[in-house]
Amino acid sequence: MMDTSYNDMDAALAGLSAASDGPTFAQVKALARAGFHVLLIKPGTKEPVDLRTDRERAHDARTGRGGSGLYSSTNRVDRLENLWDRAVAKFGQEPNVAVDVERSGLVVIDADQADETADVQRRGLAGADAPLEAYAPTVTTPGAQDAAGKWVHSGGGHFHFAVDVEDLPLVKSFKLPGGAEVSTKDRYVLIPPSVRNEGPYTVTGHVRPLSSAPWLIDLIRAQAETDEADTTARAQAAQDRTQRRESEGPSSVEAWNDAHPWEELLLEHDWTPTGKPDNCGCPIVTAPGDHASPKSATAHEDGCTNRRVDLEGASGPLHIWTDHPPVELEGRERWTKAQFVAAMRGQTMEEFLVAEGLVDDEVDPAAMAFAVNGEAGGKGPVVRDLTVDEEEAFWASSAALERVRQFAWSRSASPWSVLGVVLCEVVARVPPHVVLPPIVGGAASLNLFVNLVGASGEGKGKSVATAEDLTSGLSYAAHKGIGSGEGITKTFGVRKKGSQVTLRVRDRAVVDSPEVDTLTAVAERKASTILGQLRKAWSGEDLSFNNADESRSPEVPKHSYRLALHVGVQPGRARALFEDADGGTPQRFLWLSTLDPLIPDADVPEPPPLDLAHIEKRWPTDPFLTGEALLFADDEEEEESTPRRDDGVLRKPTTFEVLEVAQPIRDTIRRNDKAKHWRKATDSALDGHRGLQRLKVAAALSLLEGGTGNVTVDHWDRAELVLRRSDAVRAQVQGVLQDQDRKAAEARAKRNAEAEVAKDRATQGLKLAQTRKRVHKVLGKPEHADGLPLGKLRAEVGSAYRDHINETVDFLVEAGELVEVPGGKAPKYRLVGTA
Repeated sequence: MMDTSYNDMDAALAGLSAASDGPTFAQVKALARAGFHVLLIKPGTKEPVDLRTDRERAHDARTGRGGSGLYSSTNRVDRLENLWDRAVAKFGQEPNVAVDVERSGLVVIDADQADETADVQRRGLAGADAPLEAYAPTVTTPGAQDAAGKWVHSGGGHFHFAVDVEDLPLVKSFKLPGGAEVSTKDRYVLIPPSVRNEGPYTVTGHVRPLSSAPWLIDLIRAQAETDEADTTARAQAAQDRTQRRESEGPSSVEAWNDAHPWEELLLEHDWTPTGKPDNCGCPIVTAPGDHASPKSATAHEDGCTNRRVDLEGASGPLHIWTDHPPVELEGRERWTKAQFVAAMRGQTMEEFLVAEGLVDDEVDPAAMAFAVNGEAGGKGPVVRDLTVDEEEAFWASSAALERVRQFAWSRSASPWSVLGVVLCEVVARVPPHVVLPPIVGGAASLNLFVNLVGASGEGKGKSVATAEDLTSGLSYAAHKGIGSGEGITKTFGVRKKGSQVTLRVRDRAVVDSPEVDTLTAVAERKASTILGQLRKAWSGEDLSFNNADESRSPEVPKHSYRLALHVGVQPGRARALFEDADGGTPQRFLWLSTLDPLIPDADVPEPPPLDLAHIEKRWPTDPFLTGEALLFADDEEEEESTPRRDDGVLRKPTTFEVLEVAQPIRDTIRRNDKAKHWRKATDSALDGHRGLQRLKVAAALSLLEGGTGNVTVDHWDRAELVLRRSDAVRAQVQGVLQDQDRKAAEARAKRNAEAEVAKDRATQGLKLAQTRKRVHKVLGKPEHADGLPLGKLRAEVGSAYRDHINETVDFLVEAGELVEVPGGKAPKYRLVGTA
């Protein structure tokens, strides 16, 4: 808890509002005396400057504050005065000013955009009859422009809350559902009268006591619980990695990482070390060329304390901060060592792995398409699953995704499988005339299929129920069970007996198959069309089928229906889907697990359901299209129950609403498609539809996150993480099936071997019986009554029996049918009872 009252801080900030020519030291002194810990910022920027002497820095280091940036903040007036004078001397003008959030005893909400500001205001005024302006930001920020002068942030502000409650946990920054960011530590914010090129920071509101925002306190405490669970999961993941490396040794890529520190790789490509560490202790480096800030990137290595860095073989990522990295590195913030070197060389990852000798150059490229870190996703094909940090970054990338994970955890369900069903529910509310653009071929449907993968009793039903509650605010959409191929068609259109006109039943539906056995049982029926119809439905193609009676053959035209499908899949029961890989069935599904090893031990508070009103607002529900008001039931024998306002005929749409897709994504899709023509693509057979699948998921994420379905690069990048998780789960299912195949082959081999042994024994027994009979015949002759030596006995029995004579004689002696008679150079053998 802070030592000074929020009234002192509020008064100190209010005293800044009259300034117009930048900060003065008198104002800074007032801030420090009110309890703010101040740090100085380079004039016109947000870049902190550390003007402490070596002696001052060494003194601070002994108290754990030897770093730069935030570590230079202080509320000592005498030190601030010295630092201020040094800054004015260095820059020839007064510096900008910021405050250290944690040391000042603050919680700060940073809203970058006007809608984020309004979201915080609505939360602060919940239950009060007051305009939003009554809950103004403490500080209104000037916004931000890109290099071309376009405003990328505007209408934002900082809401300051003085901590006046006991035992408030310090948590990492997190975002509110509306997009604003909450910070309690490791953060500084600029305050008035600081000025940047875009304009000044101005005081427009008050410093509020945190106790006045119980909603914010609850969110902070919930985040603390999530952080604790995350810390435990990371520690376990690190321990597992260490144990694996100790027992199995490093993988080839890990060994390469160990042997190539970031300093070596970066210097080779003209990056420059700044000599300064980031807060985690890893070096800050500057990219080639001119940059406004020397902090172009942070090169994370072994021993890094950054929570968001996942170490593999002493290799954390290179985290790019600059907006102007080398062109080879544009479009991505984090690069592993292997990815960095491959990109700088202009190589694909496969080419890099082969060039470095990390894989055999005869390995099928498709088998290593995702082997960036040399790790396998289970016993199936080599697939790079998400690291813990990549998964954390995915869920933290939007307020809606954070809500999905928290809601799933509150119900003890897997966030991934819940997300799969949520995406189905969202897509099912989008009319079928809304399509993806014809980037390659024709316009593409948003229809989406998801496999929820888990053993019996591992949460498929729980995931569906959780997702339905999470999306309870959505309008009506029919939910149907799986049936035949004809049944899929009749979900959307039927014909009355004697008619050749297809009547519309509905234009959107969610189909649920709790067990994959139901789907595969239908597929295995003679002349079944279910898998073929599903493949066409995923693509939004015509769903017509032939029947001798045309009145029983409804025609459902292309893009006249919306279908979302989720199927419960037990890994060992998925064989029929993979056997249809040539037809393209497994490729059209997302594969998401119903188990989540990162689920916290402690109970997670349940947040409110998702706010998806924007979907209904954009595409209002028409009960005559969704099937909520049916012309007739699915049973075509029933009579009409509700009159239509149109003729009810199902027709192909004549106008379409085409979603927008960012140009870089279009370029990537076209480039990948051309690679197939040039036979340079490395996709495996199971990834033939990966680009379109990724585009569908990106559009669904856009809708989930409050967008219009238009796909940005951010949505495209997040969709890639979903597909990487899907690839890994699918590979694990393949591993289970391969393990079944191996065990079955071993069992067959064992049965065959046992049969061969039995057959051999039977053959041997027959030969022995025949030889025994021959020995009795030979030795039963009167002239051999005194017996025969073994050599002569062998000659007498004949060639057909000689191979078994030794063991037959031994057996007959042991059985008491022959007796050995000593004499001469070799003993003789005669029948018992003869002389």
